[in-house]
Amino acid sequence: MTRRPGARAGFSALACVAGVTLSYACGTTNQSSSPPVNPGTGDDATADAAKDVASDSPGTGEGGSQDAPSDAKADGKGSDAGGSDVGLTSDTSANPPEGGVLCNIQETWGAPTTVLTTAAADQTIFGAVTPDELTLAWTSTTGGVVTAWYADRASTSDAFGTPQSLASSFGSLSFDRVSLSGDGLRIVGLAASGTSFVAAQRASRPGAFATDDGSEFTGLAPEGKTYNYATPLLSGDDAFFLYIVTSSTDDHVLYESTGGPPWTPGAFLSPTELERVGTQYRRPTGMSADDLTLFYWDETTTTEGIAFRAAPGQDFSLFANIGPLTDAVPTASCSRIYYSTPASNGAINIVYADGTAPDD
Repeated sequence: MTRRPGARAGFSALACVAGVTLSYACGTTNQSSSPPVNPGTGDDATADAAKDVASDSPGTGEGGSQDAPSDAKADGKGSDAGGSDVGLTSDTSANPPEGGVLCNIQETWGAPTTVLTTAAADQTIFGAVTPDELTLAWTSTTGGVVTAWYADRASTSDAFGTPQSLASSFGSLSFDRVSLSGDGLRIVGLAASGTSFVAAQRASRPGAFATDDGSEFTGLAPEGKTYNYATPLLSGDDAFFLYIVTSSTDDHVLYESTGGPPWTPGAFLSPTELERVGTQYRRPTGMSADDLTLFYWDETTTTEGIAFRAAPGQDFSLFANIGPLTDAVPTASCSRIYYSTPASNGAINIVYADGTAPDD
């Protein structure tokens, strides 16, 4: 199969089309400048803070405390079968990026191949794979103790080494996904308090994470503010940091920060397809190497979604559903994704599937 990164299907070929196999519909887009950030101040947000949010953000969704990942997500409910019908919404106003995008919205994913089965636990969540496929990360909880894990290998033809745990000295974790930097040298998870992130750095792969890196996230909230967060995601090129603000009084809860590290307050992503619905979230799971395609776990449908945008930093305007491929993360070429399927005793299988696009 010959891949042509940089020449994958662009937006113009995916505009609203009638009378084809897939079901197309025009959606909405918001590609204006970054909106102001006022995500509330946690469960006990003051009336003034709530008023600020309401004035700066459209709508007044359900504010609330830090929510754990839904049972469907935490249980690792995936599928052993790759490839499913794609449900698509698109916007004719979205312009195609120069040369197309790495990921193809009409990709079909083949049968999964298991690369690692995690240890038994009460529950396990797949977190990340580096774009070069040499480092994995995930989270497990047993008896109320949450542990972040990682595993390295020297090449894609090798098996992953013995999983290692992130030292508890970096801080206690919430049971949520963890993320990796593209080079595999930084790992970040959600602190047990839900109001900050636990992060660590290492000098090289393989090797233990030895340096506390949490300070790079302390600037996400303006001075004097406290927010409740969830589901961190570092883009593979370190250009973007995505996270959810669960304490927002608005349903626009997915935020994107740029220019770090260190990271400053981000702007919320405005499409309704990425909003919270009650206590159910669209949780970011992976970003393509060109920063144009976002993979996310949709708790409202218990399926994996993908979102496209015309340029880095703009809002997403084209959406599709790729089925129950839980917590999917693309590799550097976006011709392969990693995701999880359930195993026994609370463990998961971390698997990959190769894609086939119409132009292959």
